Amino acid sequence: MSARPEHMPAFESLAEHAEPAGPHYRVVHPEPAARRLNGHGHALARRAPQPIARTPSHAPVEWTDPAGRLAPHAAPALPRHALAATFAALAAEGARAVLASGPARHAGTSSFVEAAGRAIAGSGLGSVVLVDADPLHPTLHRRFGLPCTRGLTEALDELYGFDITREEGSQFGIGDWLEVLRAQGRTGQLTVRGDGRTWVIDIVRGRACALSCVNAAPASRLGDRLLQRGHITGEQRDLACRIHEETARPLGEVLSALGFVDARDLVDALQQQCVRALVEMIVLRSPDCRFDERAESHVCGGGSGRFTLPAARGLERLLRGQVLEYLKQPFLRSQTPSFVRDTDMPDLKVLVAGQEPCDLTSHSHQAAFGLLIERLAQAFDFVLVDAPAGGVTPALAAQADGAMLVVPARSAASITTRAVIEDFRRAGARVLGVVMNRARMRGRP
Repeated sequence: MSARPEHMPAFESLAEHAEPAGPHYRVVHPEPAARRLNGHGHALARRAPQPIARTPSHAPVEWTDPAGRLAPHAAPALPRHALAATFAALAAEGARAVLASGPARHAGTSSFVEAAGRAIAGSGLGSVVLVDADPLHPTLHRRFGLPCTRGLTEALDELYGFDITREEGSQFGIGDWLEVLRAQGRTGQLTVRGDGRTWVIDIVRGRACALSCVNAAPASRLGDRLLQRGHITGEQRDLACRIHEETARPLGEVLSALGFVDARDLVDALQQQCVRALVEMIVLRSPDCRFDERAESHVCGGGSGRFTLPAARGLERLLRGQVLEYLKQPFLRSQTPSFVRDTDMPDLKVLVAGQEPCDLTSHSHQAAFGLLIERLAQAFDFVLVDAPAGGVTPALAAQADGAMLVVPARSAASITTRAVIEDFRRAGARVLGVVMNRARMRGRP
């Protein structure tokens, strides 16, 4: 199968495929394409779409080489439900948090999300939570007979929308502080104290950009570490420290800008320094945290024209991964489950839309939405989001592992469908495929 070119995908080929009788849904999977400028390469496939059924039919379901798409170490048996098999293949490619939307209302997005959730839970593929992200026309709660109370709106406000600096600090761990501050996009310094030592985390627009220990021994400080390893001279260290003290720019940035140190040596020293400090903070029993709000220009590493080092991005990746769990999050871990509702299936849960419409157009709510999806993905094997058509949905899709577009079969090749796919891609979302709903089977009326 050849890769699709960078221009619009060819929908015309969809009409050429034979349509086997039986299933209600048909999924057209994307095929490998050339890497796009935004880092994603997606296109609709020319190969025959796989039949997807609401419930297992008596006729055997053929699935093309499923073992090749599953992780080699997992080697699970093929789920009996073809829809579950589709999500098993997506999970093998790293797509476990999936957003479903359509080009317009009444495209069948909610019914597809419900069917997919039931298929995954019923096949034993894993646990799944369904998230109703349609603030104006919520549907999932009615499909499961649940009240539309305390849902997504309340979760975003109560978990991420409060002023953490005015709350009792003992109920929060270091991980709670970092995640809430990230959701709110705040800038300042988070000071952590414990066991007679003090650490400072510089945060710019919610992202951690520097970490240092105030009580660190000279050998563990960046300048002295580089000097000890012979990467810089004492004179170079002193000059860089003077500029650092006058401008509040990170010492590593100053050393790199002046050409005193090679980028690889600097990144290695910074990573070791950050990992050492993180380990020391992880073992703290009862850390005391305080956040001081500051203007961006007064934070080390702040400023619109700041010089970005790979190590700073590495620190951010560390603090967004499993290390954040090690830093303890008693508040978020204990409060998040209270918003998720049980259903008639043990492995299927629902997060309803909530009592009040949620304003997902605000940047703070979008950031909080992405963090909540990440948190749910840590607790469940799959997260399926039912999102409305248009609006901010492409931006929300970029917060998930990928997006699936649910369209009526007759309009799969329409200009509107193409435009929606391009909107998703421009927002940075990964388009996983197109679900053709209400597909009329050949040979049926």
